[in-house]
Amino acid sequence: NMIFMQERGKVMEFKLKTDFHNLCYFSLASVLNLDYYFQLCDYDGNNDDTLDANFIVDPVEFEKNVRLMINS
Repeated sequence: NMIFMQERGKVMEFKLKTDFHNLCYFSLASVLNLDYYFQLCDYDGNNDDTLDANFIVDPVEFEKNVRLMINS
């Protein structure tokens, strides 16, 4: 869906704290001139694969990041 966004749109990605090599959404946002944000998340311990993991999102950190997105 990022392909259809207007330039300077805002995107937030949830990333596993252990995922240091997957930059596909950052790269796509950069090419499309979108403002990219991310939040590092833990997972429930059942699967540490980015595509299959159940992310645990810290709601306080999430609110902080949404406010940062809105105010920038």
